[in-house]
Amino acid sequence: MAYSVDLRERVMAYLNEGHTTKETKVIFKAGAMVIRNWKLLLSERGNLENRPLERSPSKFESEKLNAYIHTLIPLLKPNSVIILDNATFHSRTYLPVIAGAYGHKILWLPKYSPDKNPVEHVWANMKIWLRNYAKNYDTIRLAISAHFSM
Repeated sequence: MAYSVDLRERVMAYLNEGHTTKETKVIFKAGAMVIRNWKLLLSERGNLENRPLERSPSKFESEKLNAYIHTLIPLLKPNSVIILDNATFHSRTYLPVIAGAYGHKILWLPKYSPDKNPVEHVWANMKIWLRNYAKNYDTIRLAISAHFSM
């Protein structure tokens, strides 16, 4: 789950007022490990901004994709459009070259944004509902079924 920087700052302020982590996690509905990571982030970086992902593509993943693309592209109908997400091993340099050699185009999906994904809103609403009403059901499965049958 992604937490806003504002929430992170409020959690840290609450802790700085002398409240325990146990109290804080109940009030803000954030796990103890999450709070510990925020403390660490604050001490290491001096702020609570999200850490940038600095992962380089795996050579193995790139090689597998390259082999797959060389197998797939000749099988596509002429002038096909290949849609790819922004996975680190989807090289923006050689994939368009390979696709272009066969007359295909690559369409890159925009970077993922949970705010623009309606499924994220559905799950967020369900989790809020479950926090409030799951205790009224014998199992979590019954609570989820009840939520979706509303």
